[in-house]
Amino acid sequence: MFRKSFNKILDKFKPNFTRNIKLNIENENEAKLLNFSIVKSAIVTNDLNVLMGIYQKILNCDLNISAKLETRKDALLSLDFEIQADLKEKIIIDKILESLDMEDLLKSIANDMYFGISMINIVYEVKDNLILPIQHKAIMPTLLHEENLEGKLKLYFYNNKNGDEKKLYIDTIDKNRLLIHTHKIDNCKLQNSSIAYKLLWSAILKHTIITLNLEYFDKAAVPPLIIKVDDLSDTKKADELFKAMMELKSTSIGLFTQDTEIETLKFGNKVDFEKSISYIDKKINEFIVGGNLSSSSEGSGSQALGRVHDDRLMEKIKADSKLINKTISSFLNNVLALNLDTYKPVKFKYILPLQKNHDELETKSKIVQNLVSSGYAVPVKYVSETFNIEDITFKKVEAGANNHIELNKQILKENNDLETKALEDEIMGYVADIVEESNSDDDLLDKLLEQYNFMDFQKFEEILTKENIKASIAGSISVGNDK
Repeated sequence: MFRKSFNKILDKFKPNFTRNIKLNIENENEAKLLNFSIVKSAIVTNDLNVLMGIYQKILNCDLNISAKLETRKDALLSLDFEIQADLKEKIIIDKILESLDMEDLLKSIANDMYFGISMINIVYEVKDNLILPIQHKAIMPTLLHEENLEGKLKLYFYNNKNGDEKKLYIDTIDKNRLLIHTHKIDNCKLQNSSIAYKLLWSAILKHTIITLNLEYFDKAAVPPLIIKVDDLSDTKKADELFKAMMELKSTSIGLFTQDTEIETLKFGNKVDFEKSISYIDKKINEFIVGGNLSSSSEGSGSQALGRVHDDRLMEKIKADSKLINKTISSFLNNVLALNLDTYKPVKFKYILPLQKNHDELETKSKIVQNLVSSGYAVPVKYVSETFNIEDITFKKVEAGANNHIELNKQILKENNDLETKALEDEIMGYVADIVEESNSDDDLLDKLLEQYNFMDFQKFEEILTKENIKASIAGSISVGNDK
């Protein structure tokens, strides 16, 4: 089961597995200011490190973005997960889950989805003759740099070894030692495919509007002093007046003659400012969580709007989960490869809740009901996948007053010969119940046609005719005996 050359493998990998990657955290380059010129320069020069610093700064100063990212992350982490594995592999998977906090590992990955890449330093230990991961530590994406080597872009960070800084390229680190998850939302390169990059211009625009408005209102908080005098020819008197006005600490002072017309700039309306910020936040929310919900639950259509919002958020979560499923599955299989000569790949999977549109599900449920009522066999697999119900089985219908259709379908399914006497007697027993429930001949006819529309009408008519003759003869005999 286990590798024969276990000791040799352990000796080879143990020095790498049992130590942390040491980084120079002081090299983190976080953007000090947020403005269009810095962003433009970072994009033109493809400076990944500067971009990562800007992303972090946006996350620190924009409460709306950080809150919506938390909403998306929490929705993902609230899901249960399963690991599909055969018995041999499951023994080691259980050991991995005992030695490593899987939920905390998933949280570390989810924390950096915003940056488009998560890097986790994994430390291993030998337990019960198995090489198992025991610790993990997230490496900040803001430490990443990018370099073009021989026409290929390579990611690296600085490794601080004995006080000496050295570039450590991530593609040279053993895949078991450094778990890398790329969370790209399209097929572009890393810089252009992260959530942070897609939000970049909107966030910078919002930050710029706020900054400029704060500067504007700060300057406009103290209005300018405008002094009008009859005569400005006396410069000495004008200087004395100007110096006296300076004591009032106004930001600006002006001396003009009485006949001078002066028109000051009108201050902007704060409503326009709030609308612009609200519009940008709305677009940001739509991108991160898929939509917006009004703070008020009143008004028509709020419930439907909530459903749409939840469905769109679940679509985002489904996309996130697919990417993480692939990364964790690869990680677990790499650990299996360290311990087994041969193994069947395992599969990590987030368990998604029922996420189809409620109206769509209601429509499909009616279709299934109508199909079954008409005698069609609906595959169990279709019902299970459509309505997210596991281990579903069809239950045999018990006899009762209001289930003639189901009973008759069960009879038809279990009996191929519709003209056997046993089947005739069984069907007529249910027909007798229908007769008792009917209020008139027309009502009886309608019910019979409805209940037995799946049978061949000619055969059904023969059965009814035969039973009617029997009933007539029996009635005549009964009347004769009474006489």
